[in-house]
Amino acid sequence: MSDSLSADVLASLAKVARTGSLTSPFAAVGKSGVKHTFTFGAKEGNFTKVVCDMVSGPVPIDETKVLSLFIKVYDVGATTALLCATPALSPDAKKLADIYNMTVIEAVDKDSAVKKVADALGRINKRT
Repeated sequence: MSDSLSADVLASLAKVARTGSLTSPFAAVGKSGVKHTFTFGAKEGNFTKVVCDMVSGPVPIDETKVLSLFIKVYDVGATTALLCATPALSPDAKKLADIYNMTVIEAVDKDSAVKKVADALGRINKRT
């Protein structure tokens, strides 16, 4: 998957997320002073509200992508983290994502991934 989303896709996700501030790619400077980049994200005031990394490969994604996202999320203090994997996460990666309280989305292709991300954002907004 690309490192950013089209303006149309981003607008659709922003509507579902009930925020006009979704950005793709999304960058935030963490407590460490390091600038981290995500596929997309949203801020609420000065706080990073939601971040998402969309990753893909020919086989299930291993735990290194989960660890990478966790480090970035921890450093920027994001409230919600989504990891969208195409085609899937490995069993070990799923275990780590669960421990790190990440929302995991698995999809067969980019179109399906975007739909599932929108659904996940809708569920997250109902909880907040």
